[in-house]
Amino acid sequence: MDAKPSKSTHAHSVGATNSYTNTVPQWPWRKHQRATTSLAEAKSGTHTRWAQAKAPEPPVREKAKQALPPCFPQKNSRLSRDIFASQCHPSGLPWPTAQRLGPNFEPALISTSAMDNYYLEQRGGRIHCLQWGDGERLLLALHGFADRARLFAVLAPVLSRHYTIVAIDLPFHGQTEWPHETFSKADLLGIVAQIRLRSSCERLSLMGFSFGGRLVQAMLPDLLPGVDRVFLLAPDGIRTQGMELALLAPMWLRRRLMRAAEAPAPFLRAIAQGRQWGLVPPLIAQFLRFNLARPERRRRLFGCWLALNSFHLRRSEMRRLWAQAGIPVDIFIGTQDDIVHGKTLQHLTRGLPNVRIHRLQGGHRVVSEALAQQLQALLP
Repeated sequence: MDAKPSKSTHAHSVGATNSYTNTVPQWPWRKHQRATTSLAEAKSGTHTRWAQAKAPEPPVREKAKQALPPCFPQKNSRLSRDIFASQCHPSGLPWPTAQRLGPNFEPALISTSAMDNYYLEQRGGRIHCLQWGDGERLLLALHGFADRARLFAVLAPVLSRHYTIVAIDLPFHGQTEWPHETFSKADLLGIVAQIRLRSSCERLSLMGFSFGGRLVQAMLPDLLPGVDRVFLLAPDGIRTQGMELALLAPMWLRRRLMRAAEAPAPFLRAIAQGRQWGLVPPLIAQFLRFNLARPERRRRLFGCWLALNSFHLRRSEMRRLWAQAGIPVDIFIGTQDDIVHGKTLQHLTRGLPNVRIHRLQGGHRVVSEALAQQLQALLP
């Protein structure tokens, strides 16, 4: 029987065959050891080949992490890990561009030094509010599902010249503490009343992005006598993919599903099967997989689902409201938005001179520097 080679001889042969080559080593720890040694040699300049080699360019996602300022969730936070691990928006929907940077990260690149931070008490909950500017007019901004008030920071430099901007973290979002299983239009109207009282403004303008656009439109009949202008950014509530079916589900079914989703494995298997059979669209499947994965996401998902009926406004009533009010309504939508139905929106606003549609390059997430530039040209 042949004698086994000695450990030193074997190690030497492995190291020799893998030095400065792309050959996969036999032992994983040898690869790590070789890379560590080579890096040390490169830093010290003791090995000419490594000293002259150009350092590899970090991937795009690593660049984004290194460039994040303190106002964005840091790389070790749960939100940051979720975003970069899933390569998608916190709601579970994909970013609208292949390069997941650009306008989607603009809110993190804006300084928040002039931002005021406070809380309001509402029905046993603490509502987190951010405020920018000191304009004479008041603008209330509501973010979308799985977003937060800081989303509107990218628009603050432009809007603060005309408005005092107040953005809130909706229930189940951001730093807001909400002890109930859902919320209603009465809750939001109570928050709006406190903001108006705190700002000493009887009139206000409204801005809503995505799910926040649905909330803004639903509150409009109650606030209209004191509303000056409405900005709807890729608004939900007109015709949104998957939302019509969500509204048809009876309340008892929603609550039963909420209790059953505490053990989400059967739901995830059903989603995967429905995706294979073509019954579940890919966008809806990705959204559900992401938001059923953790308890806090499930609570947010079902809390907003239970609230949908309180913020439902028929399209015919919406059009009649816009026509009777006569106030400027500016709607911004992405040219590649596959969540909001653009043709329905165009048909709904036809013949209403006070309602204008503005199109931006990109997908559903239109809150960006491009939007800020359009607002700058739009506002007097």
